[in-house]
Amino acid sequence: MRTHLGKAAGTLAAALLAGLSAAPAADAADPVPVDPGVSCHGGVVRMSLKPGLMFGNRQQTWTGSGLTTGCTSTDPRQSVSAAEISFSGNGKGSCLPALGIPNAELTGSIRWSVPGRGDAKPVSKVRGTARLGATGAVFEGVVTDGLYDGSKVHATADWELSTNLAEAVVGCFTSGYMDVSGTWDHLVVDVA
Repeated sequence: MRTHLGKAAGTLAAALLAGLSAAPAADAADPVPVDPGVSCHGGVVRMSLKPGLMFGNRQQTWTGSGLTTGCTSTDPRQSVSAAEISFSGNGKGSCLPALGIPNAELTGSIRWSVPGRGDAKPVSKVRGTARLGATGAVFEGVVTDGLYDGSKVHATADWELSTNLAEAVVGCFTSGYMDVSGTWDHLVVDVA
């Protein structure tokens, strides 16, 4: 039995490593904002999946949050310097053939830090679709309410799976791979 389990773990690890290059991760060629717009680069993101990615395509729900700094705005109506993001979503995903959730629905909110306004942080409610893969996530959506209502939103994040590969393999074989953390590549709002 140990031999079969060891072979299966090795096969999964190889598949995950192979999937790192095929996953829908963000890349440097992702679009930049069209003027006027808001662009944020850098920061952290965390996400928890339930019941967790395992073998076989299963319905997943998740919640997450993040903070991105280094925001710049070319919108003359509102200058922003940082954004606190919270989100939740659902979609089907698995560990194999590719780790992730290829087609997910996502809703969330963005609380913007505005220079000189202290704790008064305007909010943008967002809705859209996301692709979550072994090395990152891509979100495309629209602001449905609040600051920048009607504007398009694009966000990407990189996961640090390569440093947590053992955790992912064990999670896929046991109770599910549930917790992901990484960095924001960028958050872009094309202001309508």
